[in-house]
Amino acid sequence: MYRIPDNNTGAINHFQDYAEKVKLVVSDYYAKQSSEWCKKYTGKFLERVISSDTTLTNTGSLLEILLIGDFRKQKDLIILIDKELDAEKINQTDVKNVFMQTMSDLFVDTFYNKNTFFNKNKHIERVGVEVCPYCGRNYVFSVKHPTKSNPNTRIKPQIDHFLPKSEYPYLALNYYNLIPSCSTCNERPSKGTNDPIGNDRVHEYLMQPREFRSEDIEFSYIPNTSFYRDFSVKVDMKCSNPDLNKGYKKWLGLDKLYEKHNGEVSRMFVQLEAVIADKYKDYLKNKFKVPSDYLQSVPFILFGYSLSDDQAPFIQLHKFKKDIFKQIKRDFGDINQ
Repeated sequence: MYRIPDNNTGAINHFQDYAEKVKLVVSDYYAKQSSEWCKKYTGKFLERVISSDTTLTNTGSLLEILLIGDFRKQKDLIILIDKELDAEKINQTDVKNVFMQTMSDLFVDTFYNKNTFFNKNKHIERVGVEVCPYCGRNYVFSVKHPTKSNPNTRIKPQIDHFLPKSEYPYLALNYYNLIPSCSTCNERPSKGTNDPIGNDRVHEYLMQPREFRSEDIEFSYIPNTSFYRDFSVKVDMKCSNPDLNKGYKKWLGLDKLYEKHNGEVSRMFVQLEAVIADKYKDYLKNKFKVPSDYLQSVPFILFGYSLSDDQAPFIQLHKFKKDIFKQIKRDFGDINQ
């Protein structure tokens, strides 16, 4: 549950790895079709892929958008394809079925699913995250784990298609659409094939991990007992709008999963009390008005890392603990003064 850092180098390398290969396969596929088929929408779409430059032009060529178009360009392409398919539907009743099946045959089965074409391990390393960006709870390490039959076997996270390949097969090899994630989030009954933008293309049930807005989701606690004595809490999770509730709560079930982390909040209070009591006996009595040079180190003492957002891709529960620590500060006064 964090924003995946921008990595333009990864996208450039991805394009350089696959652009020429995609163009060659599409050209060969196109050449085997009948002339009448090539005149129809699917053929014309593939012609645009074939005519694209395989060097980076930053002009938004179709091949560039398919492979490394960002989320905004992906949505623009989806809307354009919807419009073009609707226009073709008048004369060709099966135009959408043919298009979708062709895109699935090429971009899903031939490109993404074939290990000899797409290197999933390389992609995971390029993205370079260690915690699932959807939930922020589970590590997504990739490590070499040789077996007798395959010395190159790896234990690796799953790769989720943020815009599902069942609905948008032509984006199955898009660098920014391929999100390393944990199995809890990626599989059913969680995200699965759920569409984050909906049939009308305007919803936002899940934030694209490269555009995640931390302020739109907030964790908090509700005390069940008095502080510091058998302390326990109920964890609450709020989303900024109903659409996000559907994605993060109904699909991913994160409100229920994070309720199970209430013990983390209790431990934070116990650790905080211990850190403070050793050096400042009057700390609790005076609303935590401790010298700032000491209090600035409190997150490091409690967690072993800073609360800076750039640490989120590598630390479990980072956003959760950051939000909870903010509430602790609000409950007991500004402890950074």
